[in-house]
Amino acid sequence: MYAHPADPPSLTAARETEMAHVRRWIEGAQAKKATAGGRQGSAGKDGRLGVSGGVRVGQDGRES
Repeated sequence: MYAHPADPPSLTAARETEMAHVRRWIEGAQAKKATAGGRQGSAGKDGRLGVSGGVRVGQDGRES
């Protein structure tokens, strides 16, 4: 997505549209993460991993 002074206006407009879509995608992903609390699949305070696919898995990789 590098601009060049010789780019035609149609290409510049297409790049702007594409970047708007990327921004919306990022904002949506950030909102989804904030809604989920950012915890899914991450280790908690005790170092254990969260629920993944309905199976609780410990830090050692074993189901618990």
